[in-house]
Amino acid sequence: MSMLESTIGSLNHAAHVIPLSRHFLNRLRIKIDRANSSSHILQLSREELADLALWKTFLAQAHQGISINNLIIRHPTLVGWSDSCPLGLGGFTCSGRAWRLQIPAGSILRTVPGVNNVLEFLAMAINIGLILHDTPPTSRHECIMALGDNTSAIGWLYRQRFEPHTNPLRAAKLHIAGYVARAISTSHHCLLSQHIKGEANVVADFLSFAGSNRSV
Repeated sequence: MSMLESTIGSLNHAAHVIPLSRHFLNRLRIKIDRANSSSHILQLSREELADLALWKTFLAQAHQGISINNLIIRHPTLVGWSDSCPLGLGGFTCSGRAWRLQIPAGSILRTVPGVNNVLEFLAMAINIGLILHDTPPTSRHECIMALGDNTSAIGWLYRQRFEPHTNPLRAAKLHIAGYVARAISTSHHCLLSQHIKGEANVVADFLSFAGSNRSV
């Protein structure tokens, strides 16, 4: 127990310069708190072990060196807008790429409570992935701005406040968060996010099939 507590304390210091890593300390802190309040032997779940494995990626990045350009306040150099609705999700980037994914009419995703927040989160992750894909491998220390009109999805990029294990959407949120953190950490770029009002997110809203034209 003391070794895990000491390790998390050290990782907490590293999280100050690796913002996306903060996601992956929360479960470990909760595990320690629960273990301290009981006499049970501490056992880490598969998810908690996956968090520690992801931390190896973060620490490898820190060992290689983190550019000061990724730690200071900057103007974004690459931007993506995204949106979703129960009918689908979509987005576009400053490079001119636009995309949309339609949710099939009979899909359970159209009826699950809270699913739209997850779709908003997924749309932001897809946009980030496309921006990284379109950025030349020789490019370093770009500042990516992810814009969306869902405050929950924006918050999930940096902090983990997900529902209990019984929530059917929890695994999806964790998977998306892990993808974003790993992709950004290995790209040597930094990620910013910002909320925009729904009425200002017109193009992404249309791409998500939320506009008056709901055809493919």
